[in-house]
Amino acid sequence: MFMDPGRNPRGCYLILLTKSTNVHYLPPARVRNGPVAITFSLNPECIADLWEGKDSLTGERITPSIASRLESSIEAQRMGYEVRWRVDPIFTPIGWEDAYEAFFAEAARIGARPHFVTLGTYREKNHQLDYWRRYWGLPKMEWTPAQLEQSGTHFHVEERGRKVVYETIRRMIERHLPESFVALCRETYRVRRATGLCGSECVCLKGSPRSTASLVQLEQRQ
Repeated sequence: MFMDPGRNPRGCYLILLTKSTNVHYLPPARVRNGPVAITFSLNPECIADLWEGKDSLTGERITPSIASRLESSIEAQRMGYEVRWRVDPIFTPIGWEDAYEAFFAEAARIGARPHFVTLGTYREKNHQLDYWRRYWGLPKMEWTPAQLEQSGTHFHVEERGRKVVYETIRRMIERHLPESFVALCRETYRVRRATGLCGSECVCLKGSPRSTASLVQLEQRQ
């Protein structure tokens, strides 16, 4: 329906956000990079191991491997879909820089070319992650930030730390995936302005050069 201009005259977007690898269920895109975007939730394998759910009996992760998700991302590209990535939450245990550098380098080596990469750091609201972990009977997360600060309705990693993370990851993406547009999710104007990641485009929004310019102008006035 979304690919058919007759049934979707306004060009509304369908955005599929997933950790799945089941792109084989999708038909080839009728229009290359048309109004259907497939967004893959990705992180280095060792980072995903720290927070994505694990079977309480076997200890094995219940989500598909990152390698298989990257392959599915590339397959979606071949099928003509717009591909987006959500690298969120970014965790920063010891050695995190090397893990993310290797992740983006490998993604580029095998041919991944996401249109958008949206970044986000660890945040929580009312300890929801731990509530759902207990509700579903999942093991505890193996790593959490040492200290969080409240910003609006959420608790975040402290602001200076978030800036460092975003700037570090952005440089990696510029080296390995220079054609990808980088944006932030659920961040303050101050952090967006400080990192230079002021665009409104992300996995949740189509965005446009006009919307990006408008947001930059708004932030410059504040």
